[in-house]
Amino acid sequence: MNWRSTAGAVWSGTEPLSVGAACAFALLIFVLFVAGFSANQPCLMLGLDGTWYRTMFDYEAIDRAWFTQTGVDALSGNFDAWYPLRPEFLLPHSLGLLFGSTAPSKTFIFVVFSTFLATAIYAVARCIGTGRATALTAALLMPILAGAGLADGVAQLYPLFEANPYWFQSTGLGCLMVTAAWALDGQRPGRASLLASVPTGCLLLGVVSLAPHMLFTVPIAAAYSAGSLLTVRRLADLIWRIMAALLAVALSVMLGVFGYYYGIIGYTAYRFFPQEIQHPLGGLVAASTVFWTPLGALVIILGIVGALWSSLVGEGRLRLFAVTHLLVTAVFFLVAYWLAFVALSYRSSWPVYFETGIWPFALIFSATAVSSALRLLSRSLIFPIQITADWLSHVYREISNPDARSAAPSPSDQVGRVCDWLMVRSSAFLLAVCVVTVAIHDLRVILSHQESYCAATGFFPIRATSITKILEQEVALRPGTPFRGMVATIDGTQPGKPGDWIDFHDRDAVLWQDTGNDHRAVGLWHFKIPTLFQYHTFITPPYYLTVTDFLSKPADHQLRSSLVLTQINPAMMALWGVRYVITDKTNTPGHEIARLPTAHSGTLRLLELPNPNLGDYSPVQVIRAETFAQALRVMHRPDFDGRHVVTAETSIEQPLVPATGAKLVYTQEGFHLTALSTGHSVLVLPAQYSHCWTAAGDGKLELFRADAMQLGIAFAGKLEVRLIFRLGPILAGSCRVQDLRDMKRLQINSARNWPH
Repeated sequence: MNWRSTAGAVWSGTEPLSVGAACAFALLIFVLFVAGFSANQPCLMLGLDGTWYRTMFDYEAIDRAWFTQTGVDALSGNFDAWYPLRPEFLLPHSLGLLFGSTAPSKTFIFVVFSTFLATAIYAVARCIGTGRATALTAALLMPILAGAGLADGVAQLYPLFEANPYWFQSTGLGCLMVTAAWALDGQRPGRASLLASVPTGCLLLGVVSLAPHMLFTVPIAAAYSAGSLLTVRRLADLIWRIMAALLAVALSVMLGVFGYYYGIIGYTAYRFFPQEIQHPLGGLVAASTVFWTPLGALVIILGIVGALWSSLVGEGRLRLFAVTHLLVTAVFFLVAYWLAFVALSYRSSWPVYFETGIWPFALIFSATAVSSALRLLSRSLIFPIQITADWLSHVYREISNPDARSAAPSPSDQVGRVCDWLMVRSSAFLLAVCVVTVAIHDLRVILSHQESYCAATGFFPIRATSITKILEQEVALRPGTPFRGMVATIDGTQPGKPGDWIDFHDRDAVLWQDTGNDHRAVGLWHFKIPTLFQYHTFITPPYYLTVTDFLSKPADHQLRSSLVLTQINPAMMALWGVRYVITDKTNTPGHEIARLPTAHSGTLRLLELPNPNLGDYSPVQVIRAETFAQALRVMHRPDFDGRHVVTAETSIEQPLVPATGAKLVYTQEGFHLTALSTGHSVLVLPAQYSHCWTAAGDGKLELFRADAMQLGIAFAGKLEVRLIFRLGPILAGSCRVQDLRDMKRLQINSARNWPH
């Protein structure tokens, strides 16, 4: 190859790397994943969010029947389904089952997920026509930069993957969907049919394992997959793409996936109370990685530059994919700007969450941009270096032996060969530089033996305190054990100031430093202690309305993913199953069981409330309430006592007599409930009502909505029943749609008793 002429393929970053060299680099990348994540464990699953995920998966490994769509969250939110992730369908957890492990280590989780995502990125990069070196560079950098893969370092793009590594799988599935769409050209029927089924398989796996994440993955993957239509030259290729899209949509409809999403998205507090829900962050940092970190901005900008360059000098799929990347990125920034600055009532997920699906392609074109820049630089240096070398050679010959004639290659030719060698191998050189840089950084950190600064960032490790030891003994829940009450934490409010979750979070971090436990969320859930507090996006409307109506002030700042509770209401707490209250307030009702002095957060007091509802509240007076507003008005009466009075939207057969011998046992499916009645009786359970509850057992019974939020059971005679909570994306999501219809019918959005 002549150094004076370089093919367009070389300029666009598709120069070859041998298979053997590619395999060697792939092995080195895997070693870097193992070394980096092993040395960086304190920064993995960092802070409250990361500890929350780890705690929930440890809990679910024991408390939920795997490969089912049944079960509730026993630790928060009054026994409603929690953030719907299913570990048995997540790659590290499923591999862990082969070794009998139900809770893989953080290193294993991150290494397995990183390997999967790197493989998916390599596949899509090779499919669109980039060289092996460019594909491997992007495959290395995505897990390292997005998932805190540098030893003693946090995520370099955005702190999402480091807290929640399950984004790795959804993003990888999105890359595989895009790969299949772009690989459909010119395939034989058998291979084409297999490729056409890949998007459907990835979609269903993602929906079953991590349904919420697919809400962010699918739109981006669909946009990039649609770009493959630019490559169509035959009618058959177009038909295969249409069939792939129709298969994914049709099967999703048949399995009830769309209904499931409609239900879980609609049946959320921020859909019905947008005027009360606040976004603590917004604007530019919520819009894009560009405004979060300098390196994040560099990746996005270089990705655009690389795509522009590839659209000009690239060939075939690479050029068309570059055009697709530019279009998708442009549309994303327009929508992100609109959501961040124009749609001021928007309360859903930030645009940057969707941008995570763009990161792999931005990194592919970033590698293309840098390697192309190296080629341009080497070429620009050829002429001045060549002139200088020729002049020096001429001067040397004139001085030493003017009549000498040499058969050796001239300096000009030698310089040309060197530059030619560098130009052809610039992508491999970039890959080697990235590998060496990461390796040197990790080795330096490992040999320094310094304690990671992430170890002091809060919430982990969790330690027992005098309060948690009492609560673990008294109310900790495991399948097969009776429900013995839950805990509510009311602390951290400054006198005269409204409650604010950011303030609570900062205060809890300080409390963790003092005691090793936040005493509100993960610090209690770690010991299987159920709480009234709930922390995730899918907080239900009746839970949000009812709990905040009694335990919050109008001025408190509520979020879509957590409740700010600042008031103690013993009667209502007892109705909801609260037996203990953790508070820093004084002169509050309840019997003090323990107190815990702290260095910076005052003194915590553990109070026990009298007569909590353990599943044995059996009222005999029913007050008809056909809307949420009517039910709340009754419950706000000074003489309301949930032990004797219940509100209901349906007719209950009367007269009623108190049930006896009621016993509520927590199970992997929901509950096992037994009771006796000499006539007709009602039980009000400390669990949220939902159409997702079904009853299996002997006796005539009816499930109904009691006291706005709770699960009521009307029965006669002997009651022995399995209460099963079933909710999932596969033929088990229609119940949430029914719950959503209830909210509209019962006019929940106009039920608030105080203005906000």
